[in-house]
Amino acid sequence: MVSLPSSPIGSRLRIYDAMTTGVSFVQRSNIYALYDSLRSMLRPPVNKLRLCSCIIPIVKLNNIDHVVLTRRKARSGKSSTFSSMWVFPGGHVDMQPSNVSEIPSTAAVRELFEETGLKASESSTKFLCSYNAALVQKQRGYFILFYSAIVRDARTYTTVASMLSDIATEEVSAACLVPSSFLPNVVPRKISGMDHCIVDGSFDGVEVQADGNVVPASFSAMEIIGDGGEGDGKGGLGMGHRFAAAVFSKQVK
Repeated sequence: MVSLPSSPIGSRLRIYDAMTTGVSFVQRSNIYALYDSLRSMLRPPVNKLRLCSCIIPIVKLNNIDHVVLTRRKARSGKSSTFSSMWVFPGGHVDMQPSNVSEIPSTAAVRELFEETGLKASESSTKFLCSYNAALVQKQRGYFILFYSAIVRDARTYTTVASMLSDIATEEVSAACLVPSSFLPNVVPRKISGMDHCIVDGSFDGVEVQADGNVVPASFSAMEIIGDGGEGDGKGGLGMGHRFAAAVFSKQVK
């Protein structure tokens, strides 16, 4: 087992398992004990569990809370996880040279800056939930920790495009700003118990062109929701990110 530091978060974890349809609550005083427990229970064909951190970045615009979404770059092969899907910024929790894990909230803030150029104080991070997913076809699993945080210096930007102009074009193909009140629309029926409906409107953001330039763009609400809104591989927001959106918008108590 990898040597990991003490958990920086509370003892009550919201665990959503992608291989079931329900939400369960697990009592743990140390999140890494849970991570190691899950990893030790892995059996072929899933033989690797990766620890990841993602962040829901909060931007206040015209006194309304918005959040940042990114669209992953189209990829194939081993790098195709979340290919072309909308997600909250995030990535792997790094291992330090001493074989000790990076603090997950630190990783979330780092990934936010690396993928979008936006900064958030680690002190503003709030733990939301964790999500355990198994990708059997890739013989890999993900244990993802989701946080929220306030984006610093948001008022210094004059447009959404200028705010998102520094996206990491090698990883991200687009980014946009959506009102936080929109997030319940992406929550799957099996969590919310509510059917999805057609949502009009679009969101301002940026998109990477074929030549690598980042240009202003807009994205329809239905592109974010995806076909069916269930996070079942038919576009829109990734499933784990839909669960985080549900917790963030208090649809999971």
